Amino acid sequence: MITKDMTLADVVKAHPNTIGFLNGLHLDYCCGGHEAISIAIREKGMDVEKFLAELNEVAARPTAAKDVHADIESFKDLKVTEMLDDLEATHHVTDRRLKADLEEHFAKEEQLEDEHTGAGDVIKEIQQLTNNFTPPEDACPTFRHTYATMEALFDDIFIHIFKENSIAFPEYAEQQ
Repeated sequence: MITKDMTLADVVKAHPNTIGFLNGLHLDYCCGGHEAISIAIREKGMDVEKFLAELNEVAARPTAAKDVHADIESFKDLKVTEMLDDLEATHHVTDRRLKADLEEHFAKEEQLEDEHTGAGDVIKEIQQLTNNFTPPEDACPTFRHTYATMEALFDDIFIHIFKENSIAFPEYAEQQ
């Protein structure tokens, strides 16, 4: 059972099928996911008990066929060197589309975990500016496709940062 004292990162580690739910609420489980749920939810102005009830319901559901659950579960079982190879092949290639602010991030990433916060802040600003990727009603198909593509890319980046901050980096630190 998920409790208010757990962190969002802990929840995603244990229940990767909650990622879609958390993304839908724009809750940070990757960069800032290390605060207790009670704090993170209260800061968002949400009711903690209601959130926990919904989150536990989502966590209890069977994993959907195209969910990231299996990916994260198998990722946790890799050796650190295999984790880094997987991150490069799975996320870095796609994520390089956000070049302006993220190129420096990728260069420093193995040394500076704090760099993720900056990347997350850029994404959150874009989400706010685009009203969470909600195109205007009169938007053309290209505009709509662009927003959908950006949203999918950003969801992938959040999963990427989560894997590094909450799984790969702690595993690496433990081996040192």
